[in-house]
Amino acid sequence: MNAVVSRSRVIAATAPVACLAVCYGLWQGVVVWDHIQQLLLPTPDAIVEQAWQDAPMLVGYAGHTAAEAAIGLGCGAGAAIILGILVHWSGLLSTTSSVLAAAGRALPSIVLYPVVTVFLSTGSSAVELIIAIGTFPIVFTYVLSGLRQVSELTDVMHVAGASRMRAFVSMRLPLAAPYLMTGIKTCLPIAVISAVIAEYFGGATNTIGSYIRLESTQLHTVELWSAIVYACLLGIAAFILGSLVDRYLLRWHGPDPRT
Repeated sequence: MNAVVSRSRVIAATAPVACLAVCYGLWQGVVVWDHIQQLLLPTPDAIVEQAWQDAPMLVGYAGHTAAEAAIGLGCGAGAAIILGILVHWSGLLSTTSSVLAAAGRALPSIVLYPVVTVFLSTGSSAVELIIAIGTFPIVFTYVLSGLRQVSELTDVMHVAGASRMRAFVSMRLPLAAPYLMTGIKTCLPIAVISAVIAEYFGGATNTIGSYIRLESTQLHTVELWSAIVYACLLGIAAFILGSLVDRYLLRWHGPDPRT
């Protein structure tokens, strides 16, 4: 049994690396074999070399993009938590809000960027607001789902005559914590993607998205792809960070009510 589990873990760990290596080789081979111009599609070797040369600059740009994504997600999640707690106390309002939140999740928040820039100009504040708008409905939906969970403590609280506030603090909030973490973990890569897209349309000049826009207008294809590599790495790092925090939360929290 342990051997099967270990083998599954090895396969799960090596499969993405193997897939990436195959894609890398095919890309390199197609470009070299068909003599594709670098202006149209550079080789992975050229992209990796350029990404390494520009590492100090691109790491700094990625840091600014990560900061915007973190601030935007923090604002969106904070608003979702506060509103979710307030809405939970009203059954009718809770149902209505769930419908509105579902509609909000279907709205591509980036289309609101021109409207946002009217009030906040094309700076970091506009990017952060777009991220907050895009992540708010997702976190809000998970918060409401967590607050609605029922456990064996529900009857215990009722028999003990606990007040609604006491039951909420002692039971509802702990039950909702894993759901909140799932919402944040889901939104971390979304926040990075939203940040890069919003920056492309007019963010601060020292960010990944703005650098991609600049290099694309100048037809610097290799520099453009090297920046895309860092944007992808930033999204992967955000997902890994969310997964690690979620795992730590589960150890501290105890049994996971989501299972």
